[in-house]
Amino acid sequence: MQTLTKSQLKRLAENIRTYRDKQFPERGGNNRLAKVIGVSPQTLSQWINGSRMPAIEKLQTLATVFGISIQALCGLPESAKPPRRLTKVQQGRLAAIDTMILLLTRQRDALLGKKDGGDMRKVFLAIKEKVEKEIT
Repeated sequence: MQTLTKSQLKRLAENIRTYRDKQFPERGGNNRLAKVIGVSPQTLSQWINGSRMPAIEKLQTLATVFGISIQALCGLPESAKPPRRLTKVQQGRLAAIDTMILLLTRQRDALLGKKDGGDMRKVFLAIKEKVEKEIT
């Protein structure tokens, strides 16, 4: 993870404070959160006032305790969304596309007397990628 700018560090501090207040709304929430993540209350206070940045391991622990990603905790845009699981029908469609690519490439090669599918294979694979993006 790259170093945060001052404004990002400030956003991180605000987010830690906000999520701490949601997770531990009662008095003494700072002490409870510090104990849960394994740091001193003074260290947590430094993170909350933005004078110190947590180590990556502690960012992960904070994110886990708060039930969010490190990117969300730091106020950074989320990475590409994780791929969703394909249904059996979608998996079947992708397998059919793979088969079509193979058969079309072989047929083209046979007509041209070539053994290398080359450019046509790239076109078919590009089509497959577009279909995969639409499905997922």
